[in-house]
Amino acid sequence: MKKALLLLIVLSVLTVPFISGEIMKKEPLAFEEMLLLMEASGVKVEGCQLQGWALIQDCGKAADVWEKRKIGQRLHLPEALIMSLPEGEGDGLTIVFAEKDLQADLVFKKIKETPKNDLFYLSLKCNFYNFQGRPGESVLWEKKIRDAIAVLGNEHGVYLTVEGKISPLDKKAQKAWAMAVFREIGAQVVDTLQTGSYTTITGHTPFFADIAVGKKKINFNLAMISQEEETRVLLGSPLITCEY
Repeated sequence: MKKALLLLIVLSVLTVPFISGEIMKKEPLAFEEMLLLMEASGVKVEGCQLQGWALIQDCGKAADVWEKRKIGQRLHLPEALIMSLPEGEGDGLTIVFAEKDLQADLVFKKIKETPKNDLFYLSLKCNFYNFQGRPGESVLWEKKIRDAIAVLGNEHGVYLTVEGKISPLDKKAQKAWAMAVFREIGAQVVDTLQTGSYTTITGHTPFFADIAVGKKKINFNLAMISQEEETRVLLGSPLITCEY
């Protein structure tokens, strides 16, 4: 991932937890709309990624808070997969879950201890591999994760990315193609960055939950990477968080 986009992502992740009201209480689902948009734009979709996080204030050990908040039940994760973090890594739990073409990794950890309330951090990542036009599983997981972390507190976020490929395009054609995608979903362009090997555009559309980066609100991110025989396309909301 290029330094400029990485800085943008880091700023967004650090900024969101401390801005009240930036995350919508009832967030709209986005995976299905993103998948349909990619396919309608001629992209051969090959995979999806979902990353989520939440900050939780509670008291006690991580295992007790996990049980009290019913996090595993809300995510429908088998109890047999739950393991304590290795010694020396703090008070927390970790889960690795694999099913069909899905790989999910989750960490729940106490990050701060105070006399009144302890602070816990939940992070999870789901990769959907060998995607062949089957949006159902990724859409169901998005709903499950959004519902689960929304009840844990206001400080949370979900980042989605859909990846695929199209025929090779030069830089001028890449930008024209990207602008057509933005028009199709009614998104306004916020920032554009184009180098010798990739094009990335961030924007805002009324259909997805947004985040604030500085004074700008964004929730739509399109990246195109030039390769010899194809152009890789990544579509993210609110930002692309996977490396490319």
